[in-house]
Amino acid sequence: MITTIQFEVPGKPFPFVAQYQKLDWVKRKAFAEYCKGVRTAAMVAGVRDLKATRDAPLYIHTRAWFRDGRHPDPENVHKVIVDALLYGKSSARDKFTGGAYTPPLYDKANPRVEVVIADGRRPLIETLPEGW
Repeated sequence: MITTIQFEVPGKPFPFVAQYQKLDWVKRKAFAEYCKGVRTAAMVAGVRDLKATRDAPLYIHTRAWFRDGRHPDPENVHKVIVDALLYGKSSARDKFTGGAYTPPLYDKANPRVEVVIADGRRPLIETLPEGW
């Protein structure tokens, strides 16, 4: 059982891109850098070797704060965070994850994604931070 872990990924939230291989090299590089930033933020928060299994599922909750009204879907931002956190585990690396994401929020001075990782065996409502 993991304890609840909270951390923040600074900077503009990046969306999941289904056709990642068809992006030009600049967008692929930006996407890869964002995923690296997510993993770095997670490591700073103490998240190492994160695994979601049948016996130990995880909730991953996200709250995206955008600079303005031109932004990606918060669900796609959530997907990038999940994929980045479970990067390289297997083809079904997020098979045993659940979680929630909020509607878009706005903070012109400080765009970011707040992330909470919690034990997936607990009731979902108990794993959401107060105010979410």
